[in-house]
Amino acid sequence: MKALWKGREAALRFYSSYDAYCRAAIKFAAAFLTFTAVNAAFGYAVPMSGLLILIAAAFCSFLSSNVLIVLGAVFLERQFWGVSPEAALAGAVVILIWLLLYFSFLPGKGYAVAAAAVMLGVKLPFAVPVVCGLLMGPGAAAGILMGTAAYYLASDLGQKGQVSQEWGAEMLERLLERFHTLLLNQEMLVMIVVLLAVFFVVYLIRRIPVSYSWQIGILSGVLVYGLLLGMNRLLTGGEASLFDAAADLFLGILSSLAVCFFRFYPDYRRVQRLQFEDDDYYYYVKAVPKLKYEEDAPRPDEEEAPDRKERLNGENLPDMEVWTDEEWPAGEALPGQAGAFGKGRMSRKGEERE
Repeated sequence: MKALWKGREAALRFYSSYDAYCRAAIKFAAAFLTFTAVNAAFGYAVPMSGLLILIAAAFCSFLSSNVLIVLGAVFLERQFWGVSPEAALAGAVVILIWLLLYFSFLPGKGYAVAAAAVMLGVKLPFAVPVVCGLLMGPGAAAGILMGTAAYYLASDLGQKGQVSQEWGAEMLERLLERFHTLLLNQEMLVMIVVLLAVFFVVYLIRRIPVSYSWQIGILSGVLVYGLLLGMNRLLTGGEASLFDAAADLFLGILSSLAVCFFRFYPDYRRVQRLQFEDDDYYYYVKAVPKLKYEEDAPRPDEEEAPDRKERLNGENLPDMEVWTDEEWPAGEALPGQAGAFGKGRMSRKGEERE
């Protein structure tokens, strides 16, 4: 366990020292995986060379996620042209509308869009809404929606685009029929509902100020995901692979726990609750220290309270009282519980409460 914590601290120190290079490497990996997925999904059409993918990924590693979305759309349309003129025309219309919506409402959420599309392509989508719910805000929900729609639309056009290789008078009628089929794709609509439900469950629960909120959010996301997909299978009578479902859940849980380990790992055993007042307000503060591996780190006690008080408010506030959870006065509600606020007047330290 000590080796694990030492590795975590070393990784965080390395990232803080080489922040720019680490971000560039992450962007390069994301772009490379996205372009490779596009190439693999339409390999029979117009295969892209590995050199072209590497150059495009390197270009994206120093720019914003919007460049990834634009290049991905260009490569996707290139694949549609290799399938058939009909698929190319339908794909161009869909991609144009899709890009207009993206740049109107979702600039900067390109990685959520790409992650949703790529993970659906490998049949492991559960990790996307869980990780986005832990790290991103509500705007990521629209990115997941657009990525899911992009995957199903591209998949449908790629599979059914070989019906015609020539332009003809009936192409417009076929295109309208195809658009109608694409928009009413039941599998796509179900997956959008499931992924968005998991995202909002994880996002809302991890924002609740309770102990282990992130872990509770992950567990809730697992339950919602399994319940909704199970209900869909029962109602539609579809077949499901037990191995694929287990792999999907395992990867999602593993990735979300890794995010918690590196991004948010407070030490709930050392929680302290502070209360103080000034001329206008009563203050209830819950201080949760970050968990770090330090062999000689002292346990925080009440002597550290003045320093923490000064850090919290920027100035010395008078008569601040400090308790751990075990020392909180009996009969009084903890901050955040019913009755914790507005229950009589909080006295200064050493005086009796009303």
